[in-house]
Amino acid sequence: MKVAFLLLLGICVAWAGGPQRRDVPSFQKPHPDPRPPSFQKPHVDPTPPPFQRPHVDPTPPPFQRPHVDPTPPFPHNPQPYRGRRDVHMRPAAGPDTGAV
Repeated sequence: MKVAFLLLLGICVAWAGGPQRRDVPSFQKPHPDPRPPSFQKPHVDPTPPPFQRPHVDPTPPPFQRPHVDPTPPFPHNPQPYRGRRDVHMRPAAGPDTGAV
C-alpha cells in the first residue's frame, strides 16, 4: 500500500515538475489569411475612439423672420367654402313617375 502511494506521489510530482508546454495548439494560433490581399478584410481597430462632444457654435444665428409662403393656400379656388358645390349640378326634381 505504501509502495503504491509513493509511486502515485512520484508520478504526480514528475508530471507537475516536468517541462512546461509553452506551445499553443495549432487551431488556436493565428493563421495568416490565405486569401489574396484584394479579398482580405481591412483591419479595423477594435478600440473605440475617445468620446468627443459635438461642436456647437456658441454664437446665436442672426435673427430671421419666420418664412411665410406668399401664395394663397388654394390658388385654384380662392373663394371660401360655401356649402356643397354640387347642388347646382343635380337634375331638376320632376314628378315621380316610377319609371326607372
